Amino acid sequence: MKDIFRGYYKLDEDQFGILWKDALFILDANVLLDLYRYKEPTRNELLRVIEQIKERLWIPYHVGLEFQRNRLAVINDQYELFNKVKSIAEENIKTIEKELNKLQINKRHSHIEQKALIDDLNEVVSLFLSKLDKDKKKAISISSDDEIRNNLDKLIQNIGSPPDSQEQLSNIFKEGEERFKNKIPPGYEDSSKKRMLYLFRVSL
Repeated sequence: MKDIFRGYYKLDEDQFGILWKDALFILDANVLLDLYRYKEPTRNELLRVIEQIKERLWIPYHVGLEFQRNRLAVINDQYELFNKVKSIAEENIKTIEKELNKLQINKRHSHIEQKALIDDLNEVVSLFLSKLDKDKKKAISISSDDEIRNNLDKLIQNIGSPPDSQEQLSNIFKEGEERFKNKIPPGYEDSSKKRMLYLFRVSL
């Protein structure tokens, strides 16, 4: 029975050894896109691993297409977070000052110096925003040179071929729809990504 249902059994050490030695590594588009989301040490470590396995690395054509298509959106999302964090810091200072004004601290408290507190907070926020601005200047933007993609261009050389025709693509979609409907892996949990499939169909 084990020979027939091998996928349900754990590999032994020898089998794992063969797997790590000879296996082909196939990356999902999210693995590539997450390079833009990771902290620099994590990103560099992942790129180092990809460098080590590049001779046995392969990606389907559609993975490359998803990466290229979604890359700018991910970069923009990351870049916009700088503005959102800045807005949070500035709005919270305004909120604190507004709430203190409601308490009429200057008139009703013998020790709390509202202006001094606000000045101290503004100084801290100013340092915070200065650091944020420096980080923003170092970040990849949609108009800057993209060192992450430059690295991937060098590391990923083995890419699957695109579909030969619309007929072949239509057959793939038909098979995929049947898999999604009957919850047959792999990929049926992506059935909600209708817009992505539609864009892919239109582009080809």
